[in-house]
Amino acid sequence: MSTSHRHHETFCARCVELVAEDSPSCPSCETSFAGAGRFMRISGPRPAVVPQRRPWAAATRLAAR
Repeated sequence: MSTSHRHHETFCARCVELVAEDSPSCPSCETSFAGAGRFMRISGPRPAVVPQRRPWAAATRLAAR
């Protein structure tokens, strides 16, 4: 019986760059993983789609014009 084990890695939720599991912040975008920032880590296979940064920000800027 063969079992496949997929290696899971840790990524920054903001820029989807690979980060060390024990890193205090993302070396790429400098997002802090301290306190509530612990939710800014994604563990598992690399996400297929890069999440948008604050998708509501563009609409807010357009509405302010």
